[in-house]
Amino acid sequence: MSIGSFAAGARLIALLAIAALLGSCAKPANTPEATVEAFYALRIESKVIGVPTAAELKAFAPYLSEELRGLLEQARKRHDDDVARTPADKPSFADGDLFSSLFEGPTSFKVGADEVTGDIHRISVQLAYDRQQPVMSWTDKAVVKLENGKPIIADIEYGGNWEFGNKGALVSMLKNALTPAVASEILGEWTIAGHRIPGVSAMNDAQAKALHGQALKYSPETASSGKDVCPHAGYKNRRENATGFLAAGYRTTPQALDLQTGEGRIEVTEVTCGGVPWPTLGGTLLQTGKRTLAPWNGVFFELQRR
Repeated sequence: MSIGSFAAGARLIALLAIAALLGSCAKPANTPEATVEAFYALRIESKVIGVPTAAELKAFAPYLSEELRGLLEQARKRHDDDVARTPADKPSFADGDLFSSLFEGPTSFKVGADEVTGDIHRISVQLAYDRQQPVMSWTDKAVVKLENGKPIIADIEYGGNWEFGNKGALVSMLKNALTPAVASEILGEWTIAGHRIPGVSAMNDAQAKALHGQALKYSPETASSGKDVCPHAGYKNRRENATGFLAAGYRTTPQALDLQTGEGRIEVTEVTCGGVPWPTLGGTLLQTGKRTLAPWNGVFFELQRR
């Protein structure tokens, strides 16, 4: 076993031991307050910096939602990929506390009031950092919901009011940071402005025309196409040879779609919903030059940014 592997294993054992000890001292773990109490106690004991390592995330996992764990795993992968690709540069998610408003992170906490809206608990957490004078103090909120019958932290809303603190909420910050550059070009609101049917289609011209004017919206967190809404959107991007891609996937050509593909390439964005392909109009987007198309049922809908 390498020294690095031994150190990682020892750190994991230490973190799990801390988590077990905290769990035995906390209130019953079936309440939102107990989950928040145990999570922040572990956060302060672990002194995690930047995105958690695999060992740290394993210790935090019992307190976090599947979505939040998945985003943190993606952030860790981005960090490790950056290190492997450009070891001389600072990698993504290397510095600062993701779990609070303050870059340095808290040194103490106190669980406060619980605001309940339906099944969602927003629990205030009074945080402090005492490594400087005067002591900094602020209040963040842990968003807790039930998942598989167990209260877990689904998000953290930042409450710090200083200029350089984390703003907004943890989930949206991670999604914004992890959204690929190509995907950022499709974020926003679009309208179906036209269509082209280059071959065999499950829709006729009148049916396709009836969809003109439909709105499509894409954000780092959600996507919507007409009345079809995805609450947990993701984006996967790739560049394809336009001729080969259109022939294999749609049995058509760039010429049939009147596409000017420049170097013969086309940008493809696949929208996912909850980690799986989103099977709706606007679930796949094709971009080349200034044109954006949404292929659906054999029809290529022309999108216009609103």
